[in-house]
Amino acid sequence: MTRFSIDLQGRLRALQFLGITFIIATMEGGYYFLLPYLQGRGVQIGSMGGLMMGICYAGSILGKPIVPMIENIFGLKKLIYTGLIFFLTSSLGIAFAISSPALILFWRVLTGFGLSLVGISLMTYQTQIISEHVRGRDFAFIATAYNLPPLTLMPLLEYCLNRGHYMTYALIFPVIVLTGIYITYKLPDISESRKEAAALEKSAENEEVPPSYKQIFTSPVLILFMLSVAAFALSDAGQLTFVLLAKEKGVAASWFFASASAIALLLRTVGGSILDKVPRKIFACVTACITTAGILLATVSSTPFHFTLIGLFYGVGMGLGFPAFMCLIGDLGKNGLQSRLMVLFGFIYSACYFIGPTVTEYVINITGAVTAYRITFTVLLLFALAVTYFNLRLHKVPIGNLTKYKIFSISERGKRK
Repeated sequence: MTRFSIDLQGRLRALQFLGITFIIATMEGGYYFLLPYLQGRGVQIGSMGGLMMGICYAGSILGKPIVPMIENIFGLKKLIYTGLIFFLTSSLGIAFAISSPALILFWRVLTGFGLSLVGISLMTYQTQIISEHVRGRDFAFIATAYNLPPLTLMPLLEYCLNRGHYMTYALIFPVIVLTGIYITYKLPDISESRKEAAALEKSAENEEVPPSYKQIFTSPVLILFMLSVAAFALSDAGQLTFVLLAKEKGVAASWFFASASAIALLLRTVGGSILDKVPRKIFACVTACITTAGILLATVSSTPFHFTLIGLFYGVGMGLGFPAFMCLIGDLGKNGLQSRLMVLFGFIYSACYFIGPTVTEYVINITGAVTAYRITFTVLLLFALAVTYFNLRLHKVPIGNLTKYKIFSISERGKRK
């Protein structure tokens, strides 16, 4: 097989992964319109609207620890299938069986389990299939799937609801999920030769302990990875209350959001190969510093033009940062650790999405939005810089010589295998 055909096959595989990731993003973002849909169908929501929306994420959190336990029993591809069947069942349930709040809550919990199964299994599958030397390019491309539903599908969903086409809205989801099941069918199984190679690699080392969370929490590299994720996730969560900051500044928040989304999508589409040329362990930390600094800069800006520029700056960090962390799960996860790292990544992200806005809004009520953001994001920037500094120290990177540092040296690769 020629190098061209191998590269073409890899790009087609990345396109398949993008398709399944798009379904994950759709099952999450598409149901942002769930409450108007239920009201349009005559369902009496009462005070349970928040629970109906939030219980999906509770189901996702509860499902995450299960995935590494059953991964070796059923295999990654079957877990992806199972998660998609949960999606299909819950979407059909929301279309045809919404006679009571309890049923709706049940369908939403199923959706949450599906998010865990498909998200973690697909990510682990990708790290085992995608070659390390193109991991940055492909992961960045796949991550564009998270930007696509707001630009493509969600306007259609909202149009259906505004026109009273409630069943059309509901049936779009199972149709999309069925497409995902077909895409998954076309995915190759993890080859036996790959498994045999992994077994040989294990036998070449001293007796390797089975993968466990203890390995993660006793590794300085992985601890710093988790701290980096926390810094990045908190800066991401800063967007949830950003509207309050923009309102106090008298500028529409959309100037920031639109420019950030545009540059993030552009970088993930055409600039993903950057992640294959930089030291990812360090670069991921740097993106957390960029996104945090971007939010902090917004506190000293008060014009649409400045908000647009700051959004572009923030979008650079967000556009490359998220796929960089996805790459690191594959880079740092030895055999069997990828799924556990993905679980912890999800837990940290979810926790930060809860803690960040809660703390920020509490401070806003005391000081106002501008001062609150200046305080919280100054502290967060110092934290992100500290994590970056300790990463540099751990990997013995001279601060003035980052461009010459080879993060994936031959000796390190040998140790990671």
